[in-house]
Amino acid sequence: MGQTVSEVARELLEESLEDLEDRELAEARLAKRRPALTSQQVRQELGLDN
Repeated sequence: MGQTVSEVARELLEESLEDLEDRELAEARLAKRRPALTSQQVRQELGLDN
């Protein structure tokens, strides 16, 4: 059985809102991004250079 126009429209709106939320989260993470670490810095932070 097919969907009504209202059901299809609701699904499309929900998907669009989810996409917008995902984009906002990604942009917020990028804005908070710390400078890249060198491999040596990562090894030190993980305690691998003993």
